[in-house]
Order: sequence, then structure tokens, then C-alpha cells
Amino acid sequence: MTAFDFKVLGETRLNGYDVYALHATPRPGYHPPNMETQVLTGMQGELWIDKNTFQWVKIEAQVTRPVSIEGFLAKVEPGTHFELEKAPVAPGVWLPTHFSMQSRSPLSPRLQSPGLRTELFLLGFGYKKLCTAQVNRCVMELRFFSV
Repeated sequence: MTAFDFKVLGETRLNGYDVYALHATPRPGYHPPNMETQVLTGMQGELWIDKNTFQWVKIEAQVTRPVSIEGFLAKVEPGTHFELEKAPVAPGVWLPTHFSMQSRSPLSPRLQSPGLRTELFLLGFGYKKLCTAQVNRCVMELRFFSV
């Protein structure tokens, strides 16, 4: 079972791509298979999917209810906002070009902290194709810088 129900909002153009716009809401009855996917149960958002390749071009997600991370260390509060973008860097290869997050995350009461407010902005650049004969495959190297 997938974590979200999707509704098609329409078609548009984004970052030079013809895309489908979708709205995602948490699927009732979804049971995360592990701790890493637990956060999905408290998020909703919008996705823009390239009409030709069906790759996602952009995702904007918001936390709608408190969700614990790693079970005990921090809780991500409603109002936390994520943005992710990606673009093709080689035929058939799409990689991240932008990530930003604005969050409110109070630490565990055991740590006696009122919480953290975090803003993180990363832009991807400098993709470089790396190939190795021993493995007979190529990977893309990505450099990020914080803004």
C-alpha cells in the first residue's frame, strides 16, 4: 500500500517542462514499514510530474501533524515545509537540484530544550559523470552548497 492518495489538479508548465500537477494526502490505514517512513503519515503536499518521462520535477510538502524522528530524539511539528526539485543531468538520469526546509522541531523533553527552528537551503550544481571499469557502471557526482 502506498503512503498517499493522489488527486490530479491539472496540467501546467514548470521549469521548462510540461507537467501534471498532483495533490497528495496521507492514505488512511497506511502502516509505515519502518521508522524512516513514519514521517509520511503526517505530511501532505503537491507534486509536479514531467508528462514525457513521469519523473517528478518538484515536490512541496508540509507537515500536518507532529511526527517523531527516530522514535525519541526529535518531533517535527506542523508548519514544517519541504521543497525539492530535480532535473535531467544525462539521458534518463534525473537528480536533485534544489532542497529547502523550514522546520520547527522541539527536542526530547529529556534534553531540556525548548526546540529548534531550522531553515536549510541547498542548491545542486557541478554534476560530473564518474565511471569505473571494475564496476562497469556510471554514477553522478553532485555538489551542494548552502545558501
